[in-house]
Amino acid sequence: MLINFFIEFYTPMSTNKNQSIEDILDLKENRMWFDICKSIPLIINNQNADEIWNIFFENILQYHPSSLTEAALHMSEFYSTEKSIELISKSLVAINDSQMYTGNFKMEIMHLEIKKCILLIEAGKFDDVESKIFEFKRIEMDIEVYKLYNFLAFKYYEITNNYEYCVRYIYEYLKISSNLCSSDMSLLELFAKYSLVSKNFFNFVEGSSLRGFNKINEDLYRAYIAVQEGNIELINKHKDMLDVIFGKKCYIVREKAYFIALINLCFKQEDRFLSFAIIQDELGISEDEIYGFLLKAFGLGLVKGWIDGYNKILHFNTIIPRCLPKDELIKMKNKVMEWKNKVRQAISMIE
Repeated sequence: MLINFFIEFYTPMSTNKNQSIEDILDLKENRMWFDICKSIPLIINNQNADEIWNIFFENILQYHPSSLTEAALHMSEFYSTEKSIELISKSLVAINDSQMYTGNFKMEIMHLEIKKCILLIEAGKFDDVESKIFEFKRIEMDIEVYKLYNFLAFKYYEITNNYEYCVRYIYEYLKISSNLCSSDMSLLELFAKYSLVSKNFFNFVEGSSLRGFNKINEDLYRAYIAVQEGNIELINKHKDMLDVIFGKKCYIVREKAYFIALINLCFKQEDRFLSFAIIQDELGISEDEIYGFLLKAFGLGLVKGWIDGYNKILHFNTIIPRCLPKDELIKMKNKVMEWKNKVRQAISMIE
């Protein structure tokens, strides 16, 4: 046991992409279990996947749980969904049955279980997935496991059309993804789309600051930024485009743009009240619609205050932070520079 431990951790052979099946067989002959697991991700492809499968399982109980987990997760990308589920399931059994290694392998087990849940969703078998999501949520995870957990939760809530949770988890996944690939770009577009049709998501500034966000589909990006800025003129101008992108849910997108426009109006007021007349004039909302519109803004937590129905005035004491348009950001920057110059002048006069 001790010899195998040292072979596993302290005598790794250098691995490279030019390795072949024969090299893997040599490693097996020399009982170099660590190097087998490290080499498999480098050489596996669609042509040799079946052969790799056989080699991997011949000595699966010899592998350290960490090495086994890494290899199994990579291998699962090269098989059908059902076969990948079998791969992950057998790997979990091997870790639990291993007599060679002692220690706490909860993180490896959870990593594999999360991957298995993702595969079960792909296979249309997600009866127990939500309970697993809640179970995993209570456990502290390392960064890679946490990343995959967020992807799992996103996939589950996407299928169940729960856009509120869906957006939350896809945002977390994208936020901690260090390297963007083509699949991540499609996820960015899904995030943009789901965040706009989610009734409770209004954190548009953080969303648009995600790495690579400005490279998403041009029409989708234009719609997202228009909502973020509360640009109802642009939103109304491109109704047809919204219909194509969002279908029956385009009314939610338009409504969110109007809510942001209301927030912008509140920010412009020196006093903490706003007459109905200004709201109706600026937003084009009728007198019949304004009460329902304001009450919905209250319900979403966008504005906190009260309505003076007699005098037709909105009083507000709290509003959500808004996105500053480019011209206001430039003005703010110039103002800060002006203050810095005044401070420098004051310091030089004192000296």
